[in-house]
Amino acid sequence: MTVLIAIKEEDSVFLGADKQVTGGQIKQDKDTKIFKKELKTINSKDEVIKTETVYFAETGYVVVGNYIRYGFELPYKEEKESYEEYIVTKLCTKLNRSLKESGLIKVKDSKTYSDTNFLIVMNNNIYTISNVGLVCEFEDYVVDGSGYEVALGSLYTSKGKSARERIKLAIESCDKHTIYVNGEYDIIEIKKE
Repeated sequence: MTVLIAIKEEDSVFLGADKQVTGGQIKQDKDTKIFKKELKTINSKDEVIKTETVYFAETGYVVVGNYIRYGFELPYKEEKESYEEYIVTKLCTKLNRSLKESGLIKVKDSKTYSDTNFLIVMNNNIYTISNVGLVCEFEDYVVDGSGYEVALGSLYTSKGKSARERIKLAIESCDKHTIYVNGEYDIIEIKKE
């Protein structure tokens, strides 16, 4: 479990996550939960016309995050597709299929889920993919993970401060008030490409 936070500030998105990994009720190793992948956009002739970096942060089942980080290649984005359309129709579809084939997805009552949520920053846009594949876009900020309630309260009360400071304060609040978040964290700034 963890806390993930993304905040837009001018032409940047700040992305933060604590580093705690928990197995049941036991704190385990500490690891970064933020990683990046390369996205290629193709034209109608299937020629790559653009390459950009997509940032992921994961909360939940670490094995799923590791699989995407090291064993999953993003599908191509078509030039005419919006980013949200790409995530819903291409990324989620391929991801769901790959996780099923790898045995990392569960089926319960004929519904699939992965025990993992993702926060994605793509072209200065913030998206989440829930453990059941629901995609949402957020205009200003979003929080996910077991510390989300504490983090949301902190973000509300820290309006007016810089995005980096707000994330730091929110993670420190979660470290103080939740058992699944620790005070070691990463915060990165993603500038619009």
